[in-house]
Parts: sequence; structure tokens; C-alpha cells
Amino acid sequence: MTSERTSTGLSEAERLSLLAHDLRAALSDVLGGVQLVDASPLDPQSRAHFDRAVTAGQSLARLIDEVLTGQSSGPRDNAQMADNVVLSTFLDEVRQRWTDAAAAMGCTFRLESGSDVPAVVTLNQLSLERILANLIGNACKFSEHGLVVLTVDTNAAKDLVFQLRDHGPGLSDEAEARLFQFEGRPSDSDKPGSGLGLFIAKSLSEKLGGTLSLANHRDGGVVARLALPAAVWKDRTMRRGMAEPEPAQRVDLSGLRILVAEDNLTNQLVATRMLAAMGATYEVAADGREALEIFDGGAFDLLLLDIEMPRMTGIEVIRTVRAMPDGRREIPIIALTAYVMAEHRDTIRRAGADDILAKPVLRIEDLGRPIKRAIAAARSGRTPEPDDAVDRSVFDALLGAIGPEFAAEFLTKMLADIDRSAEGISLGLKTLDMARLRSETHILSSLAGAVGAEALVASAKALNTAAHQKDPAEIERLCVIVHAGLAAMQSFVLGEQARLT
Repeated sequence: MTSERTSTGLSEAERLSLLAHDLRAALSDVLGGVQLVDASPLDPQSRAHFDRAVTAGQSLARLIDEVLTGQSSGPRDNAQMADNVVLSTFLDEVRQRWTDAAAAMGCTFRLESGSDVPAVVTLNQLSLERILANLIGNACKFSEHGLVVLTVDTNAAKDLVFQLRDHGPGLSDEAEARLFQFEGRPSDSDKPGSGLGLFIAKSLSEKLGGTLSLANHRDGGVVARLALPAAVWKDRTMRRGMAEPEPAQRVDLSGLRILVAEDNLTNQLVATRMLAAMGATYEVAADGREALEIFDGGAFDLLLLDIEMPRMTGIEVIRTVRAMPDGRREIPIIALTAYVMAEHRDTIRRAGADDILAKPVLRIEDLGRPIKRAIAAARSGRTPEPDDAVDRSVFDALLGAIGPEFAAEFLTKMLADIDRSAEGISLGLKTLDMARLRSETHILSSLAGAVGAEALVASAKALNTAAHQKDPAEIERLCVIVHAGLAAMQSFVLGEQARLT
């Protein structure tokens, strides 16, 4: 991303950052409003429209993240961005989105799933969504009043195969000659569009490690076939061979009192309804200053803070709380933000947030689980205080060897390394990427050991062992402890920076 200034005085990266915030904020309002609708009395057709809007909005949120974070951090490997995708849920979302959309285009969409499809696949969900969306949209466009059928199954080689059959006019000679080309729509086509959809689908298929083909069916229409080899979707995580996962359990936050600071009324309602559904009680502040006033007057288990608020921002509230002279500075804080860029997340973490949730929060468990983890970490009794996180004698000896002229640079680099470790371990936990967790904890053990953070070394090594053993419960428990240790080491380094200045 270029750093040249535009006519507005902002660099392209800064302009993109602001755009990211506004897109996320607008989408949060739209999906927040949808979430507040009571869909239970709707007739089946209206409920189908409602579900389609929700599913499409969730896809849009993932697309915004992909475009904006990709622009921020540069090209990324699809394998590193892999998700553990519950295939039945994913296919239900495809069915919800396209059954109604196809009907609006005058055709019928049907999805059929074989008995041997895997329960969980490990791949980039957004890429698969985009491939299928372009293929299905294209098939519906050309089928007019016909039938479009998506069949999902595995073959003898354990390839995961998505086969789409339409009943349109088929490919002309020119269309076949220009298949998958950039803007490859034939000149004699009477349909709108430039052919970009097939170009995008082909490119994403190759990035996933799959193959995509299109051909005329002998009985008319076109067959599109996406084949994903087993090595693409099966071998990267402990999820292989798993039985169908248990349905997601509602997170229980009974007995917890949470302060919600959010200036947007829609977001207030969404957050508080989610909290109430999980059994928590709450108080609401409309801006940062009011949040601190309410916080001073009552006991809370956690702060849930919007970052962009009037009078006092979420960042300022976090820093104020973390600087308090009493035990209140230890309260868990989760930041809500429409910013998705890494640099903004780094700033929020350095201010002292325990976790960061991107707006919009799409599902109730996406709010409940981070709250549960943050409170468990705070209550575990295994989180070292900043002054105890690092062995002072080891740290001072290291600074002495580096020399005072390089101390400030060393501390800055340490903070960057801490941020990278926290982010890497979070991604490893999210995708259950055992190789990533092993790599990140190996690096962290060296980093923490160099400065005498022995408690963090021990927990990083324990997490490394759990990743080798592929123990999901132990991995989640240890990630909480490792993140708490990283936060304590970060606080220590920040204190050293302040002492130098």
C-alpha cells in the first residue's frame, strides 16, 4: 500500500483505514437492526427473506475484513487464513442465501449433500463462499426459468467435490474459447456482465489448491465442478476424523455484571439483549466519560467498550482504568471496534484491552465466549503482576549488555514481538492450527526466556505440548494463561519505557 499523500492530505493507507471504519460501522447498524427484529411471527416466505439478509450480511462482513486487512498486511497464504468450517452449517447458509435469490431471478435452486461429506473442513471459508456465489449467480442468470442444482460429495480419492448443474442454453464456442479469462464474457451474450465472476472463481480455486472446470452437459446446460483434494481441506488441524460437532451451547453469564459503553443506540440494544439472553446484568453508558462515572459508582465484572465514543474515547477509558491505583485496574476489558486494521488493534491492545471484538458481533456466542475467557483469566489467580512477570536481575543484565543507547529501541522491538506473539497465538487458537501454535510457542519461549519471564516460558511450553497432543480443552485453557502472561510482560515493558523517558 502506497504511503503517498492524496488531495485530502491523507495517505492511501490512512484513507483506507477510515473507509474500513465507516464500512464496518454502517454494516454494524444494518445487521444490528436486523438482529433486533423478532422473526418468530413471520410466515415462511418472509422468514426466508429475513434469513437471506442475515446470511448475506455475514458474508459481507467477512468480505470487508478480507479486502481491508489484506490491503493492510499484504498478500497472505490461504492456508494461514484457514477456518475450521462446520460443513453442514456452511451449506445451510448457502441454501438460505440462494434459494430465495434464485427464485427472485426466476429459477429454482436446490442443494443436495452426500452421506460421506466431512463434518468439518479446514480451509478459507470466504474463498469458498466467493467461488460458489459467483458460480451459482452465473448459473441462475443463464437458467432463467430452469433448475440449478448444487451437489456436494466426496469421491474415491477423498476429494471434496462441489458440482453445479444448470439448465440454461450452455456455452457457445466463443464462451468456451474465452472461459475463465479476465472480462471473458463473449461478445454475442445477451446477459449483463463482463465475465469477471468466472475469472474470480478460477483464481480463488487455484489459491485454495483446488481445480475448477466448466463444460456443456450432454443433455443441455452447463456443469461446473470444483474439486478440493483431501490435502487441501483435511490435513492441517486436529479436526480430521472428528464426528459431527455438538450444537453450540448457549454461554452462561449468570451472576456477572457488565458495563457497556456504546454511543450507538442500535448497538446498545443488540449488546444488551445478547447479554440478557446469557443471564448477565448490565449498565449502559452513552460515552466514555459517563462510563467512568458509572464505573466509579459500582462493582462490575467486565467492561465492554466501544472505541469511537464522544467526550472520551474507548482508548482513553482503557488507559484511565489501567492507571487506577487500586484493584479496579485489573478488571477485564473487551473493546468493540469497527476498525479492522492491525495497527489499530495493536494500539488497543497496548492501551490494556484483554480482547478485541470487531463490529458487527454476528452471533451471541461470539460475544459470550470472549467474555467468559477474559473473566476466567482474571479469576484464575495465575496471572502474574507486571512487577513479577519478568526477573529484574535477568532483564537488567540484558539491558546492560545491550547498552543504554539502544535500550529504547530494544523495548520498542520487544513490544512489537509481544504483539506478534499474542496475535499469532490467537489465530492458532481460532483455526486450531497445531503447527502454528507449536511454532508461536517455540518463538515465545525464547523471547520470554531472554528477559527472565519464567512463568510465561512455562505456560508457553505447556501450550506447545498441548498442541503436539492435540488436546482442544487444554489448548483453550492454556491460551488464556499465555495471553495473560503476555499482557503482564507488556505492562512491564511499558513501565520500563516510561521510566526511560
